[in-house]
Amino acid sequence: MDANNGYVTGSQIFKTTDGGISWTQLTFGASFKQSIDFIDINNGYLCGNGSLLANTVNGTSFLSQTSPVGNNIYKIRFINDSVGVAVGQSNLILYTKNKGVTWTVKSTAGNSDLLDICTISKSIFWAAGTNGYIQKSIDAGNSWTTITNTTSQGQETKDLFFINENLGWFVGESGVNIYDNRTSAKIEKASSKSQFNCFPNPSTGLVNLSQIETGSTISIVDITGKKVFEIWSTDAEITLNLSHLNKGIYFVSVMIKPKMYQIQKLAIN
Repeated sequence: MDANNGYVTGSQIFKTTDGGISWTQLTFGASFKQSIDFIDINNGYLCGNGSLLANTVNGTSFLSQTSPVGNNIYKIRFINDSVGVAVGQSNLILYTKNKGVTWTVKSTAGNSDLLDICTISKSIFWAAGTNGYIQKSIDAGNSWTTITNTTSQGQETKDLFFINENLGWFVGESGVNIYDNRTSAKIEKASSKSQFNCFPNPSTGLVNLSQIETGSTISIVDITGKKVFEIWSTDAEITLNLSHLNKGIYFVSVMIKPKMYQIQKLAIN
C-alpha cells in the first residue's frame, strides 16, 4: 500500500490509515482469510478457506465473488486492476482477466497444494507449495509450466521472492533455495553455514558485516536485480560505506563459492 494505509488478515480483517498506530476491524464472512492483495488504496482482493474469493472497491466493504471449485484458496495476486491469479489446495490455479467477475480454472489436479505466488512483472508469475512443486507462467497467469526442482523435491515451500526473472529464493522445510538463471536454469541449495550478521539494519549508509567467510564476494543488489556494489572480503568482519546509494530496499549477497549464497535484506534510510 503506502506509508499510512495497510491491511492484515486471518480470522478477521484489519485496516490501518495511520501507519499501523491504530487498526479498524472490517466485517466480512466467517471463513478463514488466507491472503489479501490491493491494487491501490481502494481496490483489493481477498481469498481464503472454503473457496473464499472477494473484492472491495472502497477499501472497507468486501463483496463475495464466485469460485468455480470448492478448494481452499491460499494466496491471491493481481498485476493490475483486471488480471489476477489465485492458488490453493490440490494444485489449484485460478485466473481472471475481468476483476474477478469470472475465474477460470487453470489447474486443479494433484497431491500438492500451492501456497504462495510471486509476481515479477506484468507477465511473469511463480507459484510454489508442498512436495517441492513449482509452477511458472510467462503470460500473466493464463498458462503454466512445471519447473523441475531436484533440490527440495518432496519438501514444502512456504514463501518465495524474486527480484527479477532470473534470480529468486524459495523458503521452506529444506531451507533456502536459490533460483539463479543468470548462467543456468536450475535451483541451487543456499549455504547451510551460519548466516552472517548485518547491522545496523535499517542503516543510514554505514553497514557492518560479521561472520563473513574470508574470500567471499559481497554484492549489494537493488530491488530490480541490478548489482550496485561489490567487494571481495579479506576478513571475517567488514564495514561497507553505502552512503552513496539511494534510500530503499537492497539485498546483501555473500557468495561463498559459485552458486552458494547467503542473502539478507537491507534497508537504507
